[in-house]
Amino acid sequence: MRISTKLYLIVFMCTFIILVQYHIYNPWVIPTLNSNDDIRQEVIAKKSQVPCYILATADGSELPPLYIITPTYRRPEQIAELTRLSHTLMLVPNLTWLVIEDAHKTNDLINEVLHKSGIKYHYMIAPMPAEFKNKTKGAKPRGVSNRNKGIEWIRKNAKTGVIYFADDDNTYDLELFNEIRYTKRVSMFPVGLITKAGSKFSYC
Repeated sequence: MRISTKLYLIVFMCTFIILVQYHIYNPWVIPTLNSNDDIRQEVIAKKSQVPCYILATADGSELPPLYIITPTYRRPEQIAELTRLSHTLMLVPNLTWLVIEDAHKTNDLINEVLHKSGIKYHYMIAPMPAEFKNKTKGAKPRGVSNRNKGIEWIRKNAKTGVIYFADDDNTYDLELFNEIRYTKRVSMFPVGLITKAGSKFSYC
C-alpha cells in the first residue's frame, strides 16, 4: 500500500512539474512560431521612422545643394567601387556628383554606371600632368588634377552649396551628408581607418 501511494505521489509530482513548465514556456513559444507578421510590422514601423533626408523620394529642393567630387582612376575594381558609392549617393537628395577620372578619354562603362544610378552627375577627365606622372622619385600628386577640375566646374556652374571630396574606395554613412549640408565655411570629420593612426580627417 505504501509503495502504491508513493508511486501515485511521484506520478502526480512529475505531472504537476511538466504542466507548470509547459505553461511557463508556452507563452514564449507561440509568439516565436507566429512572429513573422509581428516582425514584418516592426520593420514597416521602423522604416516609417527613417529621417526623410535619406530617402531617395524625398523632395530635396529646399535643402542646400551638395556637390560630391570623386576623383577616380582606372584599375580592376574601379567599376565595382563606383557602383557601391553610387548606391549610397542615390539615397541623398539635392546632390550633384562630379566624377573626374585620371585619363585621356572617357570610359563608357563609367558612363553606364552613373546613368543607371539616377543621380544628377557630370563625368569629366583630368589626366595627371606629364611632369608628375613620369616622376621616378617622391610622391605623386594623385587626384589633385581631378579635384581641381571639379572645383573649376563648380565655380562656373554653382552659386551656393557645399563641396565634399568623396573617394571611390571609401564607405560613407548617410548621416554624414546631413551633417555637411549645413556647413558655413569649412567642416572637418574624422574617418576610421585600419591603420596605425586609426583615423584621418576629411574636409568639406
